[in-house]
Amino acid sequence: MKVYYSCFVDVHPKFQYQCWIWIHSLLKLAKIAPECIWVHYRKGVDELFLEKIASFRINTKELDCMHEQKELTKITQLANKRFEEADVIVLMDTDMIMTTSIHDKIDCHFISGKVVDFPNPKISILDELFIQAELSNSLGVIKADFSQEITYKGYLNRGLYIIPKKFISTIFKGWNKWALWLVENKALLKKDHNFLFEQVSFCLTIHENNLPVNHLSSIYNYPLDHHSSKIGSPIIIRYHKTLDQPKLLPIPPNANQSYKNCLKKVNEMIGGSI
Repeated sequence: MKVYYSCFVDVHPKFQYQCWIWIHSLLKLAKIAPECIWVHYRKGVDELFLEKIASFRINTKELDCMHEQKELTKITQLANKRFEEADVIVLMDTDMIMTTSIHDKIDCHFISGKVVDFPNPKISILDELFIQAELSNSLGVIKADFSQEITYKGYLNRGLYIIPKKFISTIFKGWNKWALWLVENKALLKKDHNFLFEQVSFCLTIHENNLPVNHLSSIYNYPLDHHSSKIGSPIIIRYHKTLDQPKLLPIPPNANQSYKNCLKKVNEMIGGSI
């Protein structure tokens, strides 16, 4: 099974640093072949940075953004014609670190991802959105990952989307359609949630087409800023602002040994890549 791992890097040096760490985690910890890694970028990204990652035989492609909303970069990545070569596409944010391979969790029969950390927007807003979109909740509800409140099944955290090839065309068309619809009807999302256009439109696409979804556990998209002492060794870490150049990941003193060992391994990788 051929899997492509893809991200988007913006012009700010912070994102290039994040991308550098993301790349090294795939190469060194997850043992992904460089030719299976894609870095999409916006015009203006540092040329020396692009030359360096290309020297690793990693694929690079300038992103011709189809939307004015800068947040809608994952949708545009799916327009990459080379993605037709792969059986599965894994779309990731740059502020993520893969600590080991996820091949055992890739299922060509399901779209996979982790449910949102918190119900943002709340389910009442999603209900109204679906009414206005003339859609029904075809999958039911699920508890948000770090909350007792419920949200829609298929409302996945936008940091990680695992999409088998057979669903890409359907998702690309629907995702575009609903993202544009949300931009035109952004008042429905409320002002504080406008940054969620891509995440919510993905959910609308899932439900419109009644696509099969595999909800992954927390360890496959684990946010460091919501650490629980019960968590073991995370497979994919999402560090948000907890790692800024040239710092390492903080290791909570109350963490169990498995978690500490995982972060120590990651920090060794980060230290060796700088």
